[in-house]
Amino acid sequence: MNLPKPNRGFWSILILALTLRLGLVWLYSTTLGRDGFLMGDSLSYWTLAQQIAHGQPYEYGWEHARCFRMPGFPTLLSPLFMFYQNAPPLWLPRILTAVLGTLSVGLTVILARMTVGQHAAIWAGIGTAIFPELLISSVLVLSEAAFIPLMLGQLIMILMTLRASSAPRRWIGGSVAGALAGLSILVRPSWALALPVIAAIFTLSRRTTDSDVGPHKPRADRLYQGSVTAALFTVSFVILLTPWWVRNHRQFGHFVPTTLQTGASLYDGWNETATGSSDMSEIDRIRLQYLKEESRLKLTAERADFWSRQLPETASSDNYWPQLKNHVTSLWDEIQRADPTVPPFEYAFDRHLGNRAKEWAIGHPGEVARLSWEKILKVWSPVPSSNWSRYPQARWILALAFVMLAVFSALGAWAGRRRWQDGWILVFPALYFTLLHAVFVGSIRYREPALYGLIILAGVFLASVQNRLSLGKDGR
Repeated sequence: MNLPKPNRGFWSILILALTLRLGLVWLYSTTLGRDGFLMGDSLSYWTLAQQIAHGQPYEYGWEHARCFRMPGFPTLLSPLFMFYQNAPPLWLPRILTAVLGTLSVGLTVILARMTVGQHAAIWAGIGTAIFPELLISSVLVLSEAAFIPLMLGQLIMILMTLRASSAPRRWIGGSVAGALAGLSILVRPSWALALPVIAAIFTLSRRTTDSDVGPHKPRADRLYQGSVTAALFTVSFVILLTPWWVRNHRQFGHFVPTTLQTGASLYDGWNETATGSSDMSEIDRIRLQYLKEESRLKLTAERADFWSRQLPETASSDNYWPQLKNHVTSLWDEIQRADPTVPPFEYAFDRHLGNRAKEWAIGHPGEVARLSWEKILKVWSPVPSSNWSRYPQARWILALAFVMLAVFSALGAWAGRRRWQDGWILVFPALYFTLLHAVFVGSIRYREPALYGLIILAGVFLASVQNRLSLGKDGR
C-alpha cells in the first residue's frame, strides 16, 4: 500500500499548524519563557546538546551522571550550537520543536486517511493543529517533540507492512518500522516495552499477501512471513541501538539498554512516601545513605570512619553537593580497589534504587494497586496540576478542550466500531502509556503521545456529524 498523496487541504492544515506554533513561540519567548526554560528537563537536553556540539564528555549534573539521558534529542539540538560562539538564543530550539510539532500534525493526517478516511482525516488534522495541549508542548524544549513524529511514522509503517501485497514489501516495511523504533528509543526510552508487542503483531498477523494464495499451508506461509518480518524489525532497531549499548558497556562494564535512570524512575513510583506524582527529593538522602553503607561494608572500620567524616551529614545541608562532588569519586575508587567486582557508582546506585522499589512493591501489593490507580488518574486528569495555578484561564481552557476530546473520541470510536479493521492502532499508544505510567509516575505530560490517536477518533465523530448535516440539507 502506498502513502496517501498530499492535497490542498493537507497543506492548508500544515500552514495553520505552523503559523499557530510559530506565533506561540514568539509570544512565549517574549513573556513567560524569555528568561529560561519552564521545565528542568529542558535544561538537561540543552546542556547535553552543548556538550555534544563542543566535543565534551556526555554527562549532566556531575561527573557520575554519564548515562542520564538518551542521546537522540540532544544530538538533534546540537547543530544549533554550531552557529554561535556561546549558547544560541532559546527561541531557536523552540522554532525547531514547533516545526517538529507541525510534522506530527501532517503525520496524523496521513495516519487518519489510512485508517478512517479523508473526511475524518481533515477534522483530525484541524484538531491536532489547534488542540491547546499540543500547541503548548510545541514551545517546550522536551524530547516528546522528536519522539511523537517518530512514533507516528512507526504506526504508519506498521499499517503499511501489515497491508503489504507481497512478502518482500512486508519485509522492507518491517525493517523501516524497526529503524524508526530504534530512533524512537534513542529519543525516549519509555517506548522500549512496546517493541515486543509490535514484533508479536507482525508474527501473528493473519493478513494475506499475494504469495499466500494456494491450497497448501497458507497458515504456515503467513507465520513464516510474519516471523521474518518480526526478525527484520528486531534486527533494524538493534543495529540503531548497538552504538549506544557499546558505549555504555565501555563506560560501566555492564549492558545498559537505555539509561541509568530506570531505577530512580521506578523508585519514584514505588516507595513508602510515593503519591503518584514525581518527587525526587528523597534521592539525595538515599544516595548519601548508600555511600556511607557501602563504605562500611567494603572498607576497614578506620577508612569507613574517615569517609563518614568527609561526607556531609545530611542531604539537606548547604554544602551537600560541593562535598559530595569533591569526595565521591575518591571514595568509590577506594571501594572498587577493595572489591574489584563493584561496578561504577552510577550503575550501582541505579540498581540499588530499583531493588529498593521492587522490594517495597512486593511487600505492599495493596499500596501498589492504589498508587497505580492514582497515577492513571493523574495521566488522564482533565484539569492540569497546580503548576498552572498562576494561569487559571489557561488551566480551564486546557480542561475544557480535553473533556471535549474525551467525549468526541468515545463517540467516534462507537460510530466507527464496525467500519475499520485497523482502529486498534489509534488506541494502542493510549493503552500503552496508561499501563506504563501506572507503574512509574503520572502526569498529563505523559499522555501527549496518546492524544493524536484520540483526536483521529474525534475526527470520525465530527465527520459523521458533518455528513448527517449534509444529508439533512439535501433532504430539505
